[in-house]
Amino acid sequence: MSSHDDRWIEELVRSLGRTQVITDPDRLPSFGGDESGVPAVLPAAIVRPVTVEAVREALRIAVSARVPVTPRGAGTGKAGGCVPSQGGLVIDLTRMDRLIDLDGASMMAVVQPGIVTGELRRRIAEAGYLYPPDPNSLNSCTLGGNVATNAAGPSSMKYGVTRDYVLGLELVLASGERMGIGRRTLKGVAGYDLTALVVGSEGTLGVVTEVILRLRPLPRAQRTFLAYFAAVEQAALAVADLAAIGVDLRVAELIDGLSLDAARASGGFGVPDAAGAALLLELDAEREGDALDRSLEIVGEQLARHDALDIRVAATAAQRESIWEVRRDLSATIKEGRSHWISEDVGVARARVPDLVRAVARIREQSGLTMATYGHAGEGNLHVNILWDDPADRPRAVAASEAVFRAALDLGGTISAEHGIGAAKRNYLAWEQSAELIAMQRAIKLLFDPTGIMNPGKVFP
Repeated sequence: MSSHDDRWIEELVRSLGRTQVITDPDRLPSFGGDESGVPAVLPAAIVRPVTVEAVREALRIAVSARVPVTPRGAGTGKAGGCVPSQGGLVIDLTRMDRLIDLDGASMMAVVQPGIVTGELRRRIAEAGYLYPPDPNSLNSCTLGGNVATNAAGPSSMKYGVTRDYVLGLELVLASGERMGIGRRTLKGVAGYDLTALVVGSEGTLGVVTEVILRLRPLPRAQRTFLAYFAAVEQAALAVADLAAIGVDLRVAELIDGLSLDAARASGGFGVPDAAGAALLLELDAEREGDALDRSLEIVGEQLARHDALDIRVAATAAQRESIWEVRRDLSATIKEGRSHWISEDVGVARARVPDLVRAVARIREQSGLTMATYGHAGEGNLHVNILWDDPADRPRAVAASEAVFRAALDLGGTISAEHGIGAAKRNYLAWEQSAELIAMQRAIKLLFDPTGIMNPGKVFP
């Protein structure tokens, strides 16, 4: 006979059926972790809904039993946001993956949260439009996860982040109430902007079941190129100066020497022997023309002033894709052969990137650990990867990670530019935000989630 504690699971199965509820112990571990390194936690049950009504019913049962609920997409997060820290119920939204409507005349789309971001972008592009956010894991991550973390990517330098493209959404609260938030118009200032609040809330306010997206015209022309430098400081200064003179770069990715060594070892990029850093740069435009070519000339002239060793422009779509394949694989490439790592995600104002690069170099020297840095320098967002093999070095690595946080904050920056806070950084939120601000956010969460079941153990210390 079942105990009282698992009667909620029996009710889920009775109400939703075995096709939407997983309790098999062999399958549960697949839903317990993400790519953050935060220890996985085994949930008690998984609901894989195919309708909004199933989401509502699952939440109704969970709130009645006071069971913690963790919404989940593809599990590609870097901050432990979808790790079910207190066990309970995971709601896996990957089966709700429809592109419901594509309104080209209004340049909008209505989408379910389980659609893979890369697939969404491809389908939008086939219709002649652009959905710009392009996180590194775009071929596996889901739109719902992107909304949860306000995900970004290389092209957010020009086009902005997920929040800039979410006009409205449907949110199911812990009570099971279905709430439409936002609008289906490009402009609208009626009431508070609750849409912007939900985007980036990491599943702590409710379950997003539908999203209204703004689209843009599809650029028909682009130039992708690599510039190599002797030192990473030169590359960082070049990015800051390019932005300062008004060059409308789509992408400006910084790759430091250690990251470049990893790319070189993997056979990628064709790195010159003298290179100690690289910039991956991209320009785009709605059509081919003199303006785009002139921008490329200006970029080349500016890079030469910063003593670029070599500049290589992708001549074909295949060459461009090859460059991006190496860049997207960089996170995995630098970790090959290493036993342990911490991947941080700090941000500063673009003009302070050279200062952040110098600070990371000092921390690397003081810690004696391997630290590889790359990322979206055009937005001031760098990914600092701390690598080690001896388990005894973990305290030293954590101290180095904390020093990176302190350096970013001292430069007026943030401890998380795009990955979120989740479980990994919740104890550091107070380093960046005041107690009063955190208390206000907790009060807001309480309005949405009075029983506190939505993704507990995330964001707040």
